[in-house]
Amino acid sequence: MPSLSTEPLPASEAACVFCQRVRTVDTFRDLVVFESDAFLASHQLGEDGTKALGLLHVQTKRHVPSLGQLNAGEADGLGTLLASLSQVLESRTGAPWTYCFGFNEGPRHVHLVLGSRYASLPEPYWRLKFAEWPEAPRGDRVQIAALCRSLREDLARRGSPPAGPA
Repeated sequence: MPSLSTEPLPASEAACVFCQRVRTVDTFRDLVVFESDAFLASHQLGEDGTKALGLLHVQTKRHVPSLGQLNAGEADGLGTLLASLSQVLESRTGAPWTYCFGFNEGPRHVHLVLGSRYASLPEPYWRLKFAEWPEAPRGDRVQIAALCRSLREDLARRGSPPAGPA
């Protein structure tokens, strides 16, 4: 978890948009699907206040520059978290499966995109262009927050994922 002291953050953490998300999570608490000491998963929201339903950011709370630098507990926890989130996304959005990807080209912080891959997605939008599909089921903040609430409830009912490593 990021330091809460008044000590300045290391330059890499201070400039990291994903570390900033951890520090400001209360400003988008309604979009959080899962949070533990190790991870934060939240629904994306576009600049216009809408987004395709079922498009999550999954990130480490600790500033970890690459997947290869995860500790064993984080690596195990990330796999379990992704599986659990995929299950509830598929259940709630009706998507037959999810896409998951991360490039780490911009901010060097472990963060993945997990998104509902709808059955009716046309081939030109397959794979990395799926989030650009203009006909995707979309929602505004109220609708997205309601989806997030139902995803949280489903995770809690399943008793998964575990809180993960500290």
